[in-house]
Amino acid sequence: MAVSTRCLAVAALDAADRDRLRALLDRHFTGVDAAGFAEDLAGKSHIVILDVDGAPIGFSTIAYHRLPGEAVVASGDTIVDPGAWGSADLGSAWVRSVFAIHAAAGGGPLWWLLIASGVRTWRYLPVCMRRFAPAPPDRLDQVAAARLPDLARALHGDRYDTATGIVRLARPQRLRAHLAALPDHLAADPLTAFFLARNPGHADGDELASCCRLDPGNLTRLGLRLAGLNTALAC
Repeated sequence: MAVSTRCLAVAALDAADRDRLRALLDRHFTGVDAAGFAEDLAGKSHIVILDVDGAPIGFSTIAYHRLPGEAVVASGDTIVDPGAWGSADLGSAWVRSVFAIHAAAGGGPLWWLLIASGVRTWRYLPVCMRRFAPAPPDRLDQVAAARLPDLARALHGDRYDTATGIVRLARPQRLRAHLAALPDHLAADPLTAFFLARNPGHADGDELASCCRLDPGNLTRLGLRLAGLNTALAC
């Protein structure tokens, strides 16, 4: 079995790749249609794909934006086939690709804006980032919390509810039953409880908006390893 990852500009995706990626997303989410998938891709600059034997089994879309004095990377459609959940390859390729894109664009402060309706996607934050927002008190980045509303409104407009921190997409996607059910160890995790409390409408496709500073100093040991950086940088 040959496992590989690739990062490419969305414009470089051919029709066959687009069809395979949409079919992969549709296997795990309801509400996936050609128009909605094309709309998400049109708003993104890059895509990271996880392949096994040349066939995609996971992907995450990326929107990279330069702002005055800083940049923001936003995650779009993201899925990994359950058969590959034990692999960190997609996460590693994602963070390495983002750092490479950012360096090529001139570097500087970088924010990550994540919206997530599923706890598995959201957990990339607490697993890979030391501080973020919203977060439990011991992990909360107050600067990120203050920056979050402006970034979310800039990218999602009035679909972002400032009072709740939720983004409601025009075409919400809902996890299919085989992914919506959580295993006992995940259901019992306090971080899962935090996510569910902040996003009570997740089953209806509500997306919790989160924000963090994406730099080596904010990466956990696992995050540093995924990024290919020296773990000695972590506290």
